[in-house]
Amino acid sequence: MAPFLGANGFRVFCPDQPGFGLTEGYEDAYLPNDAGHVDFLHEFTTALCLSRFHLAGNSMGSANTVNYVTAHPDRVISFALIAGPIGDLVPRETVAAHDYRPRGAKPNPWQFDGTADSMRRRQPR
Repeated sequence: MAPFLGANGFRVFCPDQPGFGLTEGYEDAYLPNDAGHVDFLHEFTTALCLSRFHLAGNSMGSANTVNYVTAHPDRVISFALIAGPIGDLVPRETVAAHDYRPRGAKPNPWQFDGTADSMRRRQPR
């Protein structure tokens, strides 16, 4: 999505969330929870002098987007949510408690279960 938006005149920023990508030493700066993600995004956009902006989130970024818009509605012009479990239909705990594999099927190595190992398995090699 970022290359498409950039090619169509938008200035696009794709920061690594604390604890993901190339971030190091974030443990003392941001809590590893929804509030920490909102704080990070708020400080990131403030450092870039973005007083109002469009926001998009994919997967976990959808939840971060919803939480940010809720906390700082005056800063967000518009927002887009893409494939995100924001919990409005079925609680995450309910989804996580069910195994949707056919009987006898092996676990999908690409399935994300929220653990660091699961995230590493999903990374391209």
